[in-house]
Amino acid sequence: MIFESDAAELNSLKGTVLGVEASAESIGGVSYQQKSGGSWQLNHSIGLRDKIQADPFYRFKSQYEKQMNEDWSAGYRQKIWHYKSQGWGYNTDISFNRKIEETKILQFS
Repeated sequence: MIFESDAAELNSLKGTVLGVEASAESIGGVSYQQKSGGSWQLNHSIGLRDKIQADPFYRFKSQYEKQMNEDWSAGYRQKIWHYKSQGWGYNTDISFNRKIEETKILQFS
């Protein structure tokens, strides 16, 4: 089961950079997660977004993490979604992470 408020994929890049508050919306649905060989993780989600009229959606997320050495790791994340009211969208993120301390990581994304 998933419950979210203000799903990040629906916020515009300009609004995200400027810190503009999104409208209060809620999302509920079900999610299926699986590990797919090695460091890959896959996730499928379906559900409804709470608006004046319910808005069904589907999301697919894939994530890959690779430890390069003791201090450095690399990550890849891909998210593809479809909301009935807005159509298809996607987001891709590549990151390089360096462990600074046991509980602190510097991330380049």
